[in-house]
Amino acid sequence: MTRIELATLLIKDWGERVADTEVVEQVSEWIMDAYREIASECDWGFLHNTETLATVANQAEYSVAVAAAEVTSGRIPAIDQDIDYMSKELMIARGLNLELTGTYPKLFYNAGYDEATGQNKIGLYPVPVGIVSLQFTENKRAVELSDSSTIPLPIEFITLVKYFVRSEMARDDKDQDEAKAELRRFNDGLQKKKNRFRTGGKAAGQMRLAVSDVPRRGDRLVGFDPQHFQN
Repeated sequence: MTRIELATLLIKDWGERVADTEVVEQVSEWIMDAYREIASECDWGFLHNTETLATVANQAEYSVAVAAAEVTSGRIPAIDQDIDYMSKELMIARGLNLELTGTYPKLFYNAGYDEATGQNKIGLYPVPVGIVSLQFTENKRAVELSDSSTIPLPIEFITLVKYFVRSEMARDDKDQDEAKAELRRFNDGLQKKKNRFRTGGKAAGQMRLAVSDVPRRGDRLVGFDPQHFQN
C-alpha cells in the first residue's frame, strides 16, 4: 500500500472529502510521522538490508546503495572473515603505523553521513589494491516517502500507522478522548510488537484479524474493507 492510498483510505473512513488537498497532505504527513516513530523504536529485522560491494583498486570510500542506511556490520564472504569497525581517527593512526612498520593489518571499515549526497559512506582501511567482494549489513532508517512509495512496513504494522493517524485526526477535530484512545492503541500495539521481536518471535508476516483492526468512530465500528489489510 502506498502512502497516498493509505491517506485516501483513512480520510474516507473519517468522513472527510478526499478532494481536499490540504487534508490529504496533512494525513500523508501524519503517516510519515507514524512510520518514523515505528522505525526508530526498535532494530526491526524488516529494516535490515544486505549489500554486496565490489572494491575498486586504490579507492577507499564507497557510497551505501540504500539512501541514509546505517551500516552495522561487514564481512568478506570468500574467506568468511568479519570486517571490524574502526573510527576515522584510529584509521589515520594505523596508517602511520603501516608506513613505519610495514605490517599489513586485516580489513577495517568506518561509516559516516555525507551531507552533500544525503547518504552514508563506507571507508575501508587499508585501501584496497584490487577487486574484492565485500558484504555489509545495513539498517534502513525512516527516509522520506513520496506519495507513490509503498510504505516499507509489514502488513500488521500498517494497523499501527492507522491508529497513530486516527489519533491525530481526532485531535484535529478537538475530540481529545478519541485521540487518547487511538494513541493508546498505537502505543500498546507497538509495545507488543517490540516485546515479540525481542523475545525471538516473528516481527511480521503473519496476522490475525481482530475486532480492534476494524476502523471505528468512537464505540461504533465503521465496517470491514479488505483494502485495510493489504500492504
